[in-house]
Amino acid sequence: VTDESNTFCPLAASPSFQREMPYVDFRDFLFVHKDSESSVENDVSRYGDILPTIMGMLDEHIFSTNPDTGMPKINEVLIEPLTKSQSNVTGTLTFNEMLFSHNFHGIRYLPDIHTNFSASNFRVENMHSFGQPLALMETRSTDAYILDNQITIGVEPKPLRGSASLSVNIENDGKVTQNKVELSVAIQAGNVLASIMAKLDEIMVLRFPLKDVMNPYCWLATVPLPVAIGNETLAGEIHATLALAEIKMIIGQLDLTVDCVNCTSPGIKEVSNVLNLLKPIDTLSQITNNLLNSTAEMLKGEYLQTQIDRTLAVAARKCPHNAAYDPDFEPLERHKPFSTAPAFTESLVESFLFAGSVAVQAMLVVVAVEHLHFEHEHVDPVSAQNSMAVPNSINLIDLTELSERAGGLFKMGLDQVNSKLGGMEVDPTGPNADTSGLDLGVNVLMRSTLLDTDRSLTIPLNAEIVEGVSVLTLKIMGLDTFTDFRALDPIAAQTFMNELKWKELQIELVVAVGHIIETNSFGSDEVASLLDGSSAPPSQDVNNITVQLGVNDVEVAMAFLLALDQDKLGDLQLGSMLYMNQILPCVLSAVYAFDISQLSVLVGSIERPSITGFSSVDIESSVAYATDAIFEEYEDKLVNAVPALFEKALLPILNNFVQQYVTDESNTFCPLAASPSFQREMPYVDFRDFLFVHKDSESSVENDVSRYGDILPTIMGMLDEHIFSTNPDTGMPKINEVLIEPLTKSQSNVTGTLTFNEMLFSHNFHGIRYLPDIHTNFSASNFRVENMHSFGQPLALMETRSTDAYILDNQITIGVEPKPLRGSASLSVNIENDGKVTQNKVELSVAIQAGNVLASIMAKLDEIMVLRFPLKDVMNPYCWLATVPLPVAIGNETLAGEIHATLALAEIKMIIGQLDLTVDCVNCTSPGIKEVSNVLNLLKPIDTLSQITNNLLNSTAEMLKGEYLQTQIDRTLAVAARKCPHNAAYDPDFEPLERHKPFSTAPAFTESLVESFLFAG
Repeated sequence: VTDESNTFCPLAASPSFQREMPYVDFRDFLFVHKDSESSVENDVSRYGDILPTIMGMLDEHIFSTNPDTGMPKINEVLIEPLTKSQSNVTGTLTFNEMLFSHNFHGIRYLPDIHTNFSASNFRVENMHSFGQPLALMETRSTDAYILDNQITIGVEPKPLRGSASLSVNIENDGKVTQNKVELSVAIQAGNVLASIMAKLDEIMVLRFPLKDVMNPYCWLATVPLPVAIGNETLAGEIHATLALAEIKMIIGQLDLTVDCVNCTSPGIKEVSNVLNLLKPIDTLSQITNNLLNSTAEMLKGEYLQTQIDRTLAVAARKCPHNAAYDPDFEPLERHKPFSTAPAFTESLVESFLFAGSVAVQAMLVVVAVEHLHFEHEHVDPVSAQNSMAVPNSINLIDLTELSERAGGLFKMGLDQVNSKLGGMEVDPTGPNADTSGLDLGVNVLMRSTLLDTDRSLTIPLNAEIVEGVSVLTLKIMGLDTFTDFRALDPIAAQTFMNELKWKELQIELVVAVGHIIETNSFGSDEVASLLDGSSAPPSQDVNNITVQLGVNDVEVAMAFLLALDQDKLGDLQLGSMLYMNQILPCVLSAVYAFDISQLSVLVGSIERPSITGFSSVDIESSVAYATDAIFEEYEDKLVNAVPALFEKALLPILNNFVQQYVTDESNTFCPLAASPSFQREMPYVDFRDFLFVHKDSESSVENDVSRYGDILPTIMGMLDEHIFSTNPDTGMPKINEVLIEPLTKSQSNVTGTLTFNEMLFSHNFHGIRYLPDIHTNFSASNFRVENMHSFGQPLALMETRSTDAYILDNQITIGVEPKPLRGSASLSVNIENDGKVTQNKVELSVAIQAGNVLASIMAKLDEIMVLRFPLKDVMNPYCWLATVPLPVAIGNETLAGEIHATLALAEIKMIIGQLDLTVDCVNCTSPGIKEVSNVLNLLKPIDTLSQITNNLLNSTAEMLKGEYLQTQIDRTLAVAARKCPHNAAYDPDFEPLERHKPFSTAPAFTESLVESFLFAG
């Protein structure tokens, strides 16, 4: 060892080394093939003899075939002794210890569920089943830079089998399920071929120091960069220097078995049966091969090549013996290898969809069978309310009291909406047009407002899941097949009940799969940017896959607790509620508790799901077979399990989701209206922008619709379209058919008529000043209003003017021919005088034809006060009046300048086309009473009653536009602030002086009004 001749180590690739090519020729480097056609003839010693010797030994003793067994020698030489020594079983590796055990304490919407998942006793059998072809770094005689690698395993009759014991223990709501299963996967005739193209710099390889032989970056640094990254001039064509030249993966057969060792969950026990249903067409093998083929296709594409090139670009800086080494180097995030996800190919996506559809159906079966043993329990819909603890300091809104307030308008409104939507309507163009011609109102409304012409609700999603895969649309069909409708029925103080039934419901999901057609083998984003767009963009071929699911005869009963803090809700500002996207968070900010106490869902049958549109006919037919097989076996069980699925599985998830949602401050943040930073253009509310009814609005705040939000313009637009506009078929406003007809029909069972059969009043008069012995009884009953569905045009509510920001026009026309508005009542007058009794019962009727009232109101509402108006006082008229500033005459003690009104009746007109009064005796003992009808008939030729009425109306309108009404309005404004609880000037004990009280004095009648009274008198 001290003799230098024995320790002389020649330098590799000395300065005198002459190389014929820049890269290592693997045919000479490994020298496996005797028929090598390398460019360096008879120069085997160029790279030495160690590697060829090793490769020769491997080929002879490991990869070659034993003629006695017909199998590669690796089985008997390596695998069998190694496995025998490890497990004492030839071809088997066993790992009896616990592989892993993990506890999951709750998931996002099921925080109380506790799960333990563990795996143990991992075992791999038949590892000595390698077959041919089998190769490691095999060279090609025709290519110096490609190495082929191939493995075949699981050769008959010994499939490669992997198995493990899995335990899943779940504790939920005090109940524990324990499941221990034996999972086994057997692969028969699996084969993988991977060919690698690598151009290794010959000099760098030969001079490679052994100290870095385990550093992968140093080996990669021997591969020169491809032209696109290595040459800044980008001259020439882009050539890869390290690439996956070819990859193929296939299995002959895959068999998955799940055997219960100890299972308390019925669903887990069913997995084995589901897998057996899929065996006839070898579904699992198809799924696996599709995934393998698609993965191979993706690996051969642009994505992997880009990551390889990115890795090569940084390799030299991470290799200690390389001149470019930089221990502190870190590439930009977007240039890091594998920093972006791959664009999935069409075939890979379809393979995932194939696998996913089968997996989802199998999971549904497992969950359904799991819930079949649950007995349906009667759930008290008020249970959540009964168990709710409410501190004395919290004042909750009572929904039932709310129903009775304002004369029961809230309840009546709900009842009328439910009656309208849940009642039958004429529907000449609907699906029942050829039979009954009738349908539920909610179905008619759905078709006229929400659904497309094909009766579906199409929701455009256009959501990209991964690059090249997007969910385009969700289509819901059957929403207009309601057979029963009852919503928001307040059954308790804080509980609503909803009962809905559909004949059928279907959903259709369309997924677009975009297949990128590559234009070059490199294709990295940084190269494309360097090329300044010189490379053509890739083209795209999109294929749509459609998923359809459907159920029939659906019945839903849902009760939910809605406990609203009355004080918090009342403190919300009106301006905060004027934006559509702020209503939910603002209301949620006042929610004390929300809980779905009952969710009962029944279905009569389930339509077989379908997935169509695959580019592969084989995949589509296999999906159809798997679906049919599973559905044929489990349809009844799926239907029967639906109630328990919703009640036991979905309801807790929904409640937890809602609880987390309503307690998340980001979802309950209600912005203040007119914050200190709010800039106003004018002191008063501009009704043209506030209501935004007219498109020709010339408001001073151009294009500033959002200043007052979108709620009121939306409501006014809906009223204009569905209530006040004219039905072209009838020539009458839609209010008649949309509101009046169903409301009156539900009240009296007669369209257009309201009836009040009870006694309206009855009063006894005992003597008068000069007739002390006369006794009179006067009563009225059976009040009736007919032809209320006779509204005509013009008809307007709070209509704005383009030329004035503060005036609202209101106009009503009713009693349009041939349906005069008619009111009638039964009157009884019984008189007793000096022992004599007269009894008179008459039918009094008043008919008005073509009645019209126009009232224009001028109002200047302080903009800031309106936007900050608290909801708790929204029904207090004094608070609304307090938003109107006082006119100069009251607000300015010096009364200097001209008096300007801030709230006034700008215009009023009242007129009727004709009035007809009839008095018919039903039972009259007074001859004079009988004569009234004849007297009225005498006045008809000159339409006396209509003249009298119009004179009175005109005179009244003239008086209302005068000083008297304006004085009363101004007096009311003067006291409004002191009678509004949220106003700083509020005084609960305030009482104005008698002479300052509104309407404390009688009006001075105008000349025309006096003459009209004299005419009538």
